Amino acid sequence: MGVAAVVTMDENRCAQARLVFTGVGPTPVRIPEAEMALAGTVLTDAVLADVRTLVADRIDPEDDVHATAQYRKDVAGVLAERALRAAATRAMQPADDLSDHGHHGGEI
Repeated sequence: MGVAAVVTMDENRCAQARLVFTGVGPTPVRIPEAEMALAGTVLTDAVLADVRTLVADRIDPEDDVHATAQYRKDVAGVLAERALRAAATRAMQPADDLSDHGHHGGEI
């Protein structure tokens, strides 16, 4: 299972967000309700927790030999929260700070 998040920030508010999940269906899945819920908000811990719950409620994976549907729902919510937090942090960095591809202090 995977998730990709893209966030556009306007000052400290989320202007736009996109979330795409893989491994929860035959094709990548978006949750438009979660994306719309983020627009115009400050991405606080409470807002991200609400989105985590919304994603887990809306996503509809199937059981298979690797994981139950409930497990995938729970993981999708957690991954969405983590991905949004990381995307928002990247979106608020000045362009100069992005040239090191996320490496800090010479660490790899």
